[in-house]
Amino acid sequence: VSIDACHCCSNLSDDVVCASAATDNDISISAVEWFPLLKRTALSAHAEHEFLRDNGKMIVNGSRGVTHVRVSIYPDGGLSRVRIYGNPVTKDDNGDRLISHL
Repeated sequence: VSIDACHCCSNLSDDVVCASAATDNDISISAVEWFPLLKRTALSAHAEHEFLRDNGKMIVNGSRGVTHVRVSIYPDGGLSRVRIYGNPVTKDDNGDRLISHL
């Protein structure tokens, strides 16, 4: 997970947290079960914050498959860019979609 705040100064959010969900159905996004991905952490202005697999210090559930990621910032403010890295989604022999993992 990479949170970029390189061009944010006056409207930078203090904290960020990421949640993720895994679904292989076309259900409403409000009906999926969200689980933590990135613990709530402070941001610094004019910086790119990278969180790699770190044995649960900041990234949690990094080995679980995800199809959706939700980024929340506190208080309301700005971010330049959010990048989520992982393995691509593939299909099994029956053509059913398999969920990627980070």
